[in-house]
Amino acid sequence: MLYAQGLNIGRNGEFVAGEERVFFMRTEFAVTFEEAALLAARHAALPPRLTSG
Repeated sequence: MLYAQGLNIGRNGEFVAGEERVFFMRTEFAVTFEEAALLAARHAALPPRLTSG
């Protein structure tokens, strides 16, 4: 979905935090994009319970 919108990963960081060993990933994209088109693609690709808000 992100590739189709022309987004490229500029920086990616992964780490595990706390005693619970919770995985986190932070990704930064290095382009400008049309927000409405990206949100429409997200809504089309994901189940409704994950796209509210």
